[in-house]
Amino acid sequence: MKKMERGMRENRKRGNLFKIVACFLAIFFMQSGVDATFAEETVSEQSADVDALFKQGMEAREAGDLQDAIMAFHSILSSQPLLHRARLELAVAYYKAMQYQDALANAQKVLDDPATPPNVRVAILAFMAQAKAAESMVAAQSYWRFPVSIGYLHDSNVNVGPSTTIIPGLGSLDPNAASTSDTARVITAGISHNYQTGKMMNWGDTPAMFFWQSGVNIYDRSYFDEDDYNLNVISLRTGPALITRGKWRANLSFQEDIIAYGGDKLANYHSIMPSFTLHLPYAIEATLDATFSWREFERDIDDGRDSDYVAPRLSVGYVTPDKKIAVQVGYQPFDENADEDRYDNDGYNLFGGVSWNFYENATCYANYNY
Repeated sequence: MKKMERGMRENRKRGNLFKIVACFLAIFFMQSGVDATFAEETVSEQSADVDALFKQGMEAREAGDLQDAIMAFHSILSSQPLLHRARLELAVAYYKAMQYQDALANAQKVLDDPATPPNVRVAILAFMAQAKAAESMVAAQSYWRFPVSIGYLHDSNVNVGPSTTIIPGLGSLDPNAASTSDTARVITAGISHNYQTGKMMNWGDTPAMFFWQSGVNIYDRSYFDEDDYNLNVISLRTGPALITRGKWRANLSFQEDIIAYGGDKLANYHSIMPSFTLHLPYAIEATLDATFSWREFERDIDDGRDSDYVAPRLSVGYVTPDKKIAVQVGYQPFDENADEDRYDNDGYNLFGGVSWNFYENATCYANYNY
């Protein structure tokens, strides 16, 4: 042991190698929280090319260019497979790329070498325990949710009729055409299934976890008197999602909505809904998503109403550090092109909302749409 420590002190006197060792120590201590020394080779064992590749790999890893870092360390090991310092740095690069099996395999190779010093073994074992814990978090598993809500609604204009029976210049309307009020029960229930596949995909140098998300949702709004205006919707959805650690997430959802109105089938909506969310500093998220729908109506009175509907949306959200208050604002234009022009519809929506988790399991929220 004393001989090894004496050799390390001699190595540190030789400029470039000192910087490499110091850089390795700082990074690995942050990863494992265990004090250890990983420099085993003497200067005579290192060539200028190896030093250059090692520096290139370290710089690439620190810059987040993980694939370039992995390639650099592999290049070193192809000519010097016993250079454990490079293999351990490769293990850390794989760990950051969330390729935990490769990280563990390379760390194990160093651990299996009888010449590996005891203090280094301790640090490697701590690193491997950390990698195994992280791997278990991204292993294949399913998440199920069964949300149910029951509400009571008062609607002052059930039939979307005018608010008065008198229109200036036209006289009186049929009383049945005036606005009608009623109360209703509102029930929402669903099943949500998120499948964490355990697969990793690299988007550039950013590792992303691959999910598959599916679900079914039922919405029922039934008036107590004006049942001609009852609304029932069954929604089925499925699609892939990619989630990175603290950078971005994206998903693509395919959805089928079956809509009934007043007890009769109204329409089928076939939709594709992409979404991309970017994590920004200060707990801010920006989301760009869109809905592309093909709407097919069933009733004879809706002939010519079949349409293509497009609605992109941009929203920005913020959550306070204590997770108690969340704010969101956004803008969404929409355009619906129907078979007959009289059913065309376009416009925009401005929206904002705030929620406050003022007590455990209790939240107050307000939304505004224009």
